[in-house]
Amino acid sequence: VIVFYPFAFSGICTGELCELRDNLADFEDANATVLAVSVDSKFTLRAYAEQENYGFDLLADFWPHGAVAQRYGVFDAASGMALRGTF
Repeated sequence: VIVFYPFAFSGICTGELCELRDNLADFEDANATVLAVSVDSKFTLRAYAEQENYGFDLLADFWPHGAVAQRYGVFDAASGMALRGTF
């Protein structure tokens, strides 16, 4: 499961990812791996994952900026961020 979200440490994004964290067993029971992707740097995502105790990987779509989100059709060039999208 690939989950795109705008930015680490923002309120709504944290709520969304904490919901995934708190229900991770449901994904594991379905033999699914959760990957969360934002345009933040890997350093930001490392700190974010540590703070929130996420049990899934956070991936940095930092450079080239938003290239993966663009391929999935969820990059907003005007704001420079990934929109929410789950695949």
